Amino acid sequence: SAFRLERSLLLATGSADKSVYVYDLTEGPGKGKLLQRLTGHEDVVYGVTFHPKEPIMASFSADCTLKVWASTKKAEQLISD
Repeated sequence: SAFRLERSLLLATGSADKSVYVYDLTEGPGKGKLLQRLTGHEDVVYGVTFHPKEPIMASFSADCTLKVWASTKKAEQLISD
């Protein structure tokens, strides 16, 4: 799932290692930078989605949980699970 925040283009992916990875793709193709690895799920993360207008992201996992993450100036923060 991708999200444009101010001048940044972010991409988030779920992973078999139970994590969510957030990348900054602002610099263009082939120049993506890993911003953060988010942990908290207990099984494979099947997907992520961004709120269309706010810096909020949800991730869902094979552990039957949905986690909601909010961006702060310092880091991503789990706000609900």
